[in-house]
Amino acid sequence: MLQHDVHDCMPPPRRFRLLMRCYNCMGESAKVIDFGDDEDAPADIEELMESVAVNQIRFQCTECESAIGTIIGVSQSKGRRV
Repeated sequence: MLQHDVHDCMPPPRRFRLLMRCYNCMGESAKVIDFGDDEDAPADIEELMESVAVNQIRFQCTECESAIGTIIGVSQSKGRRV
């Protein structure tokens, strides 16, 4: 009998790691955004950057607490971890 792991049938997670730079102190920080398996979620980095979702991501600098930051890099998880 062939057995399948539940994760074999699930679509890949839509998890992204954003590298952000604070506009105030120029400090860099990373933030992981997990969209889960929602079919409306961006499927890749290009879709994320073109989506409305990217404008709704909240930022707060861990050093100076400024709320203004710039995304300077994005990576996508291929597994369950970023």
